[in-house]
Amino acid sequence: MYPLKFEPIPLVKIWGGDILSQTYGKNEPEPIGELLLVSGLKDQESVVSNGELKGRTLNSLIDSYKAELLGEKNYSTCNDEFPLLIKIIDAADDLSIQVHPDDKLAKKWHNGNGKSEMWYVIDTYDESASLISGFNRVTSEEEFKSHYESGRLMELMNSVKIAPDDVYYIPAGKVHSIGKGTLIAEIQQPSNLTYRIYDFDRKDKNGNSRPLHHGLAYKAMNYTDCDSGLQSNVIHNNKNQLVANEYFVTNKISIEQEYIANYENFDSFVVLLATEGCCEFQYHGTSYSLSRFESILIPAAINMLRITNAKGVTCKLLEISV
Repeated sequence: MYPLKFEPIPLVKIWGGDILSQTYGKNEPEPIGELLLVSGLKDQESVVSNGELKGRTLNSLIDSYKAELLGEKNYSTCNDEFPLLIKIIDAADDLSIQVHPDDKLAKKWHNGNGKSEMWYVIDTYDESASLISGFNRVTSEEEFKSHYESGRLMELMNSVKIAPDDVYYIPAGKVHSIGKGTLIAEIQQPSNLTYRIYDFDRKDKNGNSRPLHHGLAYKAMNYTDCDSGLQSNVIHNNKNQLVANEYFVTNKISIEQEYIANYENFDSFVVLLATEGCCEFQYHGTSYSLSRFESILIPAAINMLRITNAKGVTCKLLEISV
């Protein structure tokens, strides 16, 4: 096992912007809204782009390397499926107001995983950049339906202005939407289950509305969730711990000169995602570099890395594990 890079997977979205499109969407007629960096989803599976394993899919590596790749605990519970989905989102327009099911509902209705996620705001390019996260007061299914049907849905939404480096945790059941002019790193459970509630009366290029999923959404929503989800940074082992829960742990690392990543007693893989600057390291005589929007998977079998700042500008990394 060695540090693994993957071919990024660009996805066209009706609300996508130009930032990801400039690099990854040159052959796409429409803007790129999402860039999947590490994915084990069956129809959107990451493929290795470096070294001897180039061309192998992520899930085939799990089948071959097992705990050496994922860690003992992760492998024992993963069912041969990578336990995270990591992406970059470029929202030039508002995403739909939506909600995701929890594990129990996802298993019952779709035989799949629930979808809890976190957002790290990389940048904003609109003065009014904001997001919707939860309700502004406790409500109910009946009141929600009444507000939707009378065109007053936004009266219930908790809209918050955002800035770079903000972190939000969005558990399953929380109504939410990413606002326009926002560049976000999203770490989530491996699921595409989304129940769209309101799409701002938007039409696609053919004049069609995207489908809504009210029947499922009304049963999945947490009507008492009035917490914005904004996280406070916690200093832990010389890192900024952003989010830590049963699904993922994400730290922010700022590298001025060098950083020693010690995973000797760590029973998990780690994904490093560069959100700013550039860094590099060596492993068994091979050099690796990470620039903005690039990621690399460090298998659980690797115990230590010495990561250095590559260009004299502070490098910011998200360090993601389970």
